[in-house]
Amino acid sequence: MLECFHNHILIYASKRYSFDYPANRARNLLAVIDYMAHKDRPDQIDEQGNTKYVAVWSKRANNYVARKEKVPKTYPYMYVQGLIGAILERREQDQGPLFSKAVLLPDDPRHTRPRLAPFPPPQVDVILARRLGRLEKSM
Repeated sequence: MLECFHNHILIYASKRYSFDYPANRARNLLAVIDYMAHKDRPDQIDEQGNTKYVAVWSKRANNYVARKEKVPKTYPYMYVQGLIGAILERREQDQGPLFSKAVLLPDDPRHTRPRLAPFPPPQVDVILARRLGRLEKSM
């Protein structure tokens, strides 16, 4: 079940592209909404009332396996229309310019530490002073 959900997240947030934290969070939330709306779809039924199956290649079995075919997804867009309306309304009420710096949410991981290093960087002069050249090391 969890693996299915992770595969569903990859539809919205591919590993091939980099997203900053707010965009990645928004994409994950969209994946959750879509997954929850369609996770309990019934199986497709043929004219005789039997469950429809489709042949799918299995790498594990190294052969074709039969998988139940689900009813196609429906996109009522009720929740999407509400999201779009809320976004446009919020943008309309915003007083700042479009390119203004975004305020970080309280649970944003960038609050924990501003950099990867455990301490702030020293002055560049200090770094240059302790750096030895290739010829200076051998002396």
